[in-house]
Amino acid sequence: SGQTTNGFDILQSTDFRQDDIVKTRDGSFVFASYDGAGWQGLLVTMGLSFTRGYMMFFSGLAGSVLAQTGEAQIPAENVVLFPGWNWIGHAPFDNYDLDTGIELVSGQFTTDDIVKTRSGSSLTFSTYDGTQFQGSLNSLVPGEGYKIFVSEAVTFRYATPITRRRLSAL
Repeated sequence: SGQTTNGFDILQSTDFRQDDIVKTRDGSFVFASYDGAGWQGLLVTMGLSFTRGYMMFFSGLAGSVLAQTGEAQIPAENVVLFPGWNWIGHAPFDNYDLDTGIELVSGQFTTDDIVKTRSGSSLTFSTYDGTQFQGSLNSLVPGEGYKIFVSEAVTFRYATPITRRRLSAL
């Protein structure tokens, strides 16, 4: 069917072609593919979310733009990470330090959990050493996407300015 639901209507702003794909990780690998008339797959049923990151295979014209619609989400939803690899987008307007910019709601980061991002051929990442993140990736940046590996389920929220000052003083 050509109908779109659960956020897939924003994908009508660009000329997708047959076999283009949108995929995410949400405890498992989930995707939707374009059949030439509309989006099909489990991701259409689940819908798009502020708390997940997405990867696309797009065969349309270079320089095409996806028009984002909807209200800003303030405050940002809690970010839920399932054991294994997760993809998230960073929606807030500010950079958030990995050690002082996020607050755990449930669970804990464990040794060897990883946060990484890629821009072109440049890969930056940090690994949790049991106390803090160590590596070249120090903060989450607006508009960037991240792959996060956690051994155990973790839920975090973005710290408020007051909480960020308190956490950085520790």
